[in-house]
Amino acid sequence: MTADQRQKSYEKALAELSRAGAGWVLFADKANGDNYVEVGADLRVEVSHRRWPGSKLPPLGPAALTKLASLGFREAERNLAGSWSGWTFPRMARQLEAIFLEGLGCAPGFDLEVTRG
Repeated sequence: MTADQRQKSYEKALAELSRAGAGWVLFADKANGDNYVEVGADLRVEVSHRRWPGSKLPPLGPAALTKLASLGFREAERNLAGSWSGWTFPRMARQLEAIFLEGLGCAPGFDLEVTRG
């Protein structure tokens, strides 16, 4: 999947979430589901730190955590958390791509899986 294809998928899912006004959308690396970002209708964002007992991937290391902190994500109750309140869909989509590539270490051609709830 190309970065442009993912960008369109991010923006479409975020626009649908905004129109619904409730629920959430989960963006995940299709090959490694422990690499995920969940966005709520309130635009609260959670990024997996992969420290769950059942995670198939190692926990994020210091470099990844530093990168995600620079993107505005801090340790929270369950995962790393931040907010996109007031952001545009294209800006959110660009940050999602940075989270997956730079923070979670996904391959440039990773396949995106989108789940709505």
